[in-house]
Amino acid sequence: DGFDDDLKVTLLYGNKTEKDILLQEELEEIQATNLGRLEIVNILSESSWDGETGFIDGEKIKKFCPPPSDSQLVFVCGPPPMYESLCGPRGESEVTGILAKLGYSNEVVKF
Repeated sequence: DGFDDDLKVTLLYGNKTEKDILLQEELEEIQATNLGRLEIVNILSESSWDGETGFIDGEKIKKFCPPPSDSQLVFVCGPPPMYESLCGPRGESEVTGILAKLGYSNEVVKF
């Protein structure tokens, strides 16, 4: 498949409600067929359900993602308030926000 067998991906996927989760069934199928290499964490901001609620924040990053290291990559994609909270204003060359506070560097954060 061209990927290192040790490659692991964690997707922190923020949505308002469960019905807003784009491609939910397809993502769950990919997760199920990749034997622990893909972990999808749905985080809902406007819903009461058994999963994670609220927003993607420092606590959830610490809970579900490995600690910062040079052997990982962090990709950030989302609406401006989330983006700015996690890595700072678009167009800035330095990572700021929650990811910087947690120790993630410009080398590993792709925004």
